[in-house]
Amino acid sequence: MNLFGKSVRDKQIGAVHTTLGEAFTWRKAFYLPSESARDTLNILLAGSNGPLTCQPRHRAGFVEFQPEQGYVITDHL
Repeated sequence: MNLFGKSVRDKQIGAVHTTLGEAFTWRKAFYLPSESARDTLNILLAGSNGPLTCQPRHRAGFVEFQPEQGYVITDHL
């Protein structure tokens, strides 16, 4: 998923990452560093039922990080 967040501690990003964990065994998160701490970050989240590997030279500048634990997003139908 390609998302935009306020920081690597964005609560909504944490919620999406936590929710991905309900469906996938393996998860990784990456952000594209910005010039200013006030900039919106481009964030990539990936989920899989097998190990995820990616060499740094293939990340196009994205840096791996661990989002904070968030809430599980649900749909109340």
